[in-house]
Amino acid sequence: MKRAIISILVLAFAITTLASSVYGTEFKWRHFGANPYASSREEAIRTRGNAFRILGFPEPVIALCMRATETPGEKVRLIVGDHLSAMISKDGIVHRDVVVAFDKPPVSGNIEYAAPAEKWQVFWQGNVYMIFLPGICYNWSVVLPTGRCYIIQFNYQNTQGVEWDAQHRARISVHLAMSENEMETLFNDACFGVRDATGFHKPFRRCDNCDEGEWPPPGLANAVELPEIEPKGRFSFWILDGSGVLSFPKTKFGARDGIYCVNTAQYSVLVHGFEGWKAVSKFDVVPAGEILNTLQSGRLNRILSGTQHY
Repeated sequence: MKRAIISILVLAFAITTLASSVYGTEFKWRHFGANPYASSREEAIRTRGNAFRILGFPEPVIALCMRATETPGEKVRLIVGDHLSAMISKDGIVHRDVVVAFDKPPVSGNIEYAAPAEKWQVFWQGNVYMIFLPGICYNWSVVLPTGRCYIIQFNYQNTQGVEWDAQHRARISVHLAMSENEMETLFNDACFGVRDATGFHKPFRRCDNCDEGEWPPPGLANAVELPEIEPKGRFSFWILDGSGVLSFPKTKFGARDGIYCVNTAQYSVLVHGFEGWKAVSKFDVVPAGEILNTLQSGRLNRILSGTQHY
């Protein structure tokens, strides 16, 4: 009986060790083109839908990836130390948690091994999916999102007075407590952008002398709980039918007060002492604390619709 128990324990240990070695360790990509998924770029492109499914993409992401890869991707290099979430190789075998670890060349000197590749990225539900196709082996590879994007949703379809352009788009202006240098970094981040029914787009910078009205004077700003001085982080975007989302990178967005204004037809200000003034927007204020409380979930827990006015 004792021998049987020992045998069972040894077997259990062996199974646990095997499972750990298969599922708990990274796959080191050491050799160029050892097990190519496809024999040519044309074959890789032709069979990419199946590859994306094997890699485990959700169907909406597959559709986005199919469209994105209809045109050549950005030229990049995969170098030693890069990490990939998954890679598909010969016979549809998928390797998870891949680290690029090319063997050093058998010569001395400052030589770097790198795999030229094409890169695409798609945006879905506030997350960025990055796709790579190395030219040496055509092994479709992906960097899956880690939930680093934060989503703010808008819906102005039932907001009175919204001004629609000829394409039935609403224009939203954003004012963030953010420096110019921080704004530059924000604009260059893959997470940052707007998605509506037409796809994913980068916002545009708001000019200093636009025909969309001016920041209210301190007395009026205080009355409607806006900062007295307009925040420096300013940009605008259009969303079709007034419905869409704005995506930020969590790490660079952080806890920032934000004011989100939608352009409207001119209306009379109702605040006492400012009768006779006119306003051309309705707005929503999102305090930094509200962002912090929902940062982990990756989504503001309300939909902005221009609930506040002057």
